[in-house]
Amino acid sequence: MQKIKDVLRLHLLGGMSSRRQLARAVGCGKSAVPDWTKVREELARPDNQVTLALLWQEYKSEQPDGYAICCRQ
Repeated sequence: MQKIKDVLRLHLLGGMSSRRQLARAVGCGKSAVPDWTKVREELARPDNQVTLALLWQEYKSEQPDGYAICCRQ
């Protein structure tokens, strides 16, 4: 979770836009850094039918081995 927060912070506040730079800065692969432009565009759709949860489900269906946070209890 911390890496996701760091990516968001660096992108939104730090002005980093390159997926490669973001990945290098937080210590993960560039494929693990979501396409924030696409996410922002989808969330801004006028029909209000897209949620972060829906985008996450679509991402995991396209990238089953993609980045995920595993929680153990």
